[in-house]
Amino acid sequence: MNQTTTLHETAFTIKGDEPFIKYGESGIIVHLKGPWGQTHILVERYLSGVSGLVNFQKGDTIRLRLDRVRKVGWFKEIFRRIFG
Repeated sequence: MNQTTTLHETAFTIKGDEPFIKYGESGIIVHLKGPWGQTHILVERYLSGVSGLVNFQKGDTIRLRLDRVRKVGWFKEIFRRIFG
């Protein structure tokens, strides 16, 4: 079983002048930065077939959500459902 926790969620409205709309094979780069200067970059490439980034039009909204997914044992999942 998986336990999903939403860490961050944001939305952007397409203005029409975003440069990524022009590319057929768009991707996403997430730059995580810690409070003491630690950094990590995550790259997800070629999203055009999955999310249709090239099909966005002016006024559309992009919603991005960062989730943490952990595997939990069946006993912990039942305990969580009963006791919250």
